[in-house]
Amino acid sequence: MRDKYYRTAVSLSPGTTEIFAAEVTNVPLVGRTAADNWPPRVSAIPIVASVKPNYERLSTLKPELVVYDAALFSPDDVEKIKSTTGATLFAIKANTLGDFTKELYELGTLTGSEVAMNNYVTKILAEVGNAKVEPFNPVPKVAVILPGEGGRDYIAGTGSFVASAVEAAGGTPVGPNDTKFVAVSPESLVGMNPDVIIVSGTKADMSGAVALLKNPRYQTLSAIKNGRVRAIDEDVLVRRGGRVDILLKALHQSMKPSAGGG
Repeated sequence: MRDKYYRTAVSLSPGTTEIFAAEVTNVPLVGRTAADNWPPRVSAIPIVASVKPNYERLSTLKPELVVYDAALFSPDDVEKIKSTTGATLFAIKANTLGDFTKELYELGTLTGSEVAMNNYVTKILAEVGNAKVEPFNPVPKVAVILPGEGGRDYIAGTGSFVASAVEAAGGTPVGPNDTKFVAVSPESLVGMNPDVIIVSGTKADMSGAVALLKNPRYQTLSAIKNGRVRAIDEDVLVRRGGRVDILLKALHQSMKPSAGGG
């Protein structure tokens, strides 16, 4: 039996909104961020945060539960959220798939959504299993890049959640020893020489991949020479959210020598 039954909740990050809206059906979500766009039905939920929370709005709503991605808030932010709402706070902070699934189970127990959350974890583990059934030989070195303006690109650190997903999908992540996306110089990327480069984008918008392909300083990269620059939707790629199973499938597909972009 749960210690408390929550009547209202607010999500302060797109990833936690994805999880909550898709897997928690018995606790109404009464607030979200302006960046939330999945599942589509969340558009009907009032916005209570953009870059930072609207503390006045939160004070009025007084949600009993607040969920958020720990990477997006400082300790001072968290303390202010807690003092403003008086709510129970739950953070997604995992940088590995294993820890992420544990947090999903914890949130499921907290909200009485054990069955739905277990179903989601099962989908994630199924994609991990699918990747193991179809291993790569040799294992490709994979760089995950967020293209920036003016050629300033960012690469996922090897201690990040997305790097853990790359490894689970059958690749070896390359990048700095960091848990975040950090700026990468052309010289550093050339030194890493990834076999596959994953960029944020879609079939409709491959501008990031095109920019990488045209950059004269990247022409010696194996991924460039062999045509192995792939795009994955940025929201799926960077969020610790409700589509991690889709991310794993897309990563594994993107590592195949014959894979197409998108």
